Amino acid sequence: FAIICMIDDIAQRTKTVTIKHETKVISLLIHEIVYVESHNHYSHIYIVNSNEEIKCRTPLSSIINNPGFNSFIEISHGLLINAKHITAIEGDKVILTGGIIKYCSRRKSRNVKQEFFKIVKGRIL
Repeated sequence: FAIICMIDDIAQRTKTVTIKHETKVISLLIHEIVYVESHNHYSHIYIVNSNEEIKCRTPLSSIINNPGFNSFIEISHGLLINAKHITAIEGDKVILTGGIIKYCSRRKSRNVKQEFFKIVKGRIL
């Protein structure tokens, strides 16, 4: 079982997504994306250990439906977070890698907590 989890983890770490950013096309490792936020018809992608945001015209619905983003959870309207970057949940606050705090809507809080516990359980096993 542990070997299967390791293989799955390696497969997750090598998945990429191609994004059109301004005039160039870039490839991002999905496990490095902390969260994606939607503003004014643009998706803003935030990367771990980077102050840079990547802005693209891709709608959030396309990102949600992308099979590579299966570890992402919509915690409120227009905000997707990578469940693997959740470090803690305190009430309606979701604390991400780097101390980033995002707020969860009441309707989504149960699902966010369940997904977080699945990730934590996977780390322990």
